[in-house]
Amino acid sequence: MGTRFLSGSVGRFAWRLVASSCLGVALPAALQAAPVSVSTGAELRTIAVAAKKGDTVHGILEREGIDRQNRDALLRGLAGLFDERRLKGGDRLQLTVEQGPADTRVRALRLDAGVAGDVIIHLGDGRHAAFAGGERADVVVRHATGVVGQSFAKSLRGANIPAALIGGVVAAFQLDPDLPRVLPPAARFSIVYEGTAGRRSLDGVRIRCVSIDDGERIHRIYRYETRDGELALVHDDGRGVALLDLRKPVAGAPVTSPYGWRVHPVFGDRRFHKGIDFGAPSGTPVVAAAEGVVEDVGWRGNYGRYLRIRHDRHLQTSYAHLSRFAPGVRVGARVTRGERIAFVGSTGIATGPHLYFEVIMDDVRVDPLAVPAAVPIRLSGTELANFRMRVQDASGE
Repeated sequence: MGTRFLSGSVGRFAWRLVASSCLGVALPAALQAAPVSVSTGAELRTIAVAAKKGDTVHGILEREGIDRQNRDALLRGLAGLFDERRLKGGDRLQLTVEQGPADTRVRALRLDAGVAGDVIIHLGDGRHAAFAGGERADVVVRHATGVVGQSFAKSLRGANIPAALIGGVVAAFQLDPDLPRVLPPAARFSIVYEGTAGRRSLDGVRIRCVSIDDGERIHRIYRYETRDGELALVHDDGRGVALLDLRKPVAGAPVTSPYGWRVHPVFGDRRFHKGIDFGAPSGTPVVAAAEGVVEDVGWRGNYGRYLRIRHDRHLQTSYAHLSRFAPGVRVGARVTRGERIAFVGSTGIATGPHLYFEVIMDDVRVDPLAVPAAVPIRLSGTELANFRMRVQDASGE
């Protein structure tokens, strides 16, 4: 099992480059970072080089007899990702080269330069580096591979995949009709995810792509953002899951009344509680559980001051018994995850200050403490066409 890091300035890699890790079998030591077309009469081989004091990448490539145009393309690709002056004795280069009848060309380069992180460049045609600018420099991209073993979820945890990603990945693969119900223990996975560098770990982690090789075929899913902003993990055929990531609306508040049947504290009869209560003092800030648009706000009878947010086609959250709303909160206003939207109160029918919180999925109120990590979706029409164009671009076809 191995993990690779593309960090700092290396975060400028394009989606295509990182997605290439999921387009083939889990990356082997030979660094076949993506399928490459090999010229007739040519063969691929791997060259491992340990830099000596005073070495440069240019000098190493020249010493290995790499074709000049191919060498120049690699150096152009490397220019924005790694300063050659930082190369030091002991740094390692791994070259996947095509040995033709007339010249030697690098198809993939991996540079392990210690604190600089691993730099990977893939040249699909031997002349153009598969990378592009545009991403924020603080994006950290991680790639991990491993064996599925007896439990895919457990193996992902063992590979130090963030817990927030595991449920969605497992749910997405459960929708693949071609994936064996019981995976062979020797099946291998490859996962690429990203986040921003935090003090101790990555913040805002998101999947880029995942693949499973079951020994007979490779199954893949890709992260895709739909036109309405829904973040999903999608298979090649357009089936997948929309990811859910809800934040607790009141920091540190205990659940004082759970979801389910209970004796109503005011009316005294047995009623089904379709949300949960968070106990907190009046005036405690309430934040949006996820990004979305305010759909309803105002006084709503027993609920008192009430607020509902639509997050996507499937998901809504509501907040009730509020003392007041935050400035700017109105119907149509867009809010971000964790943004202050209101304050705890005891308006409407309530025995004391608390927040009544509901999660509504496809118009059904569900237990907020048991919300699944993902819900099934299926792309169609122009949405499916857009997704397939992106996958095709990622594969370089």
